[in-house]
Amino acid sequence: MPDSTGASNTQQGDARQANARQGQAQDDPKTSNEGQHLPGHGNSVAAWTGVGVVLLGSVICCIAVVATSLWLFIGGLVVVALGGVVGKVLAGMGYGSNVPHDPPSSPRQGVR
Repeated sequence: MPDSTGASNTQQGDARQANARQGQAQDDPKTSNEGQHLPGHGNSVAAWTGVGVVLLGSVICCIAVVATSLWLFIGGLVVVALGGVVGKVLAGMGYGSNVPHDPPSSPRQGVR
């Protein structure tokens, strides 16, 4: 039965299915470069340790804001800075990712 615009229910259903297929094609990792998982990206002891220390420093800063303590806040900022240093030192000691950091090749590379 046509609605107020004159389109039938089957035509509306077909349009919805086409839109859903188009959305799936955009989300398909084979056709989209967005969200590519790079091998070794963040999967190392150095990366997780650095992030953990930075997170701890952030929590200290948050507590300092609530407690209105300038010295505790500065201490939290020092811990945040140490998180980056810890990550770099551990990566230098061999606990970082062993994957080369070349950009991923385009799926269209070589296609004319």
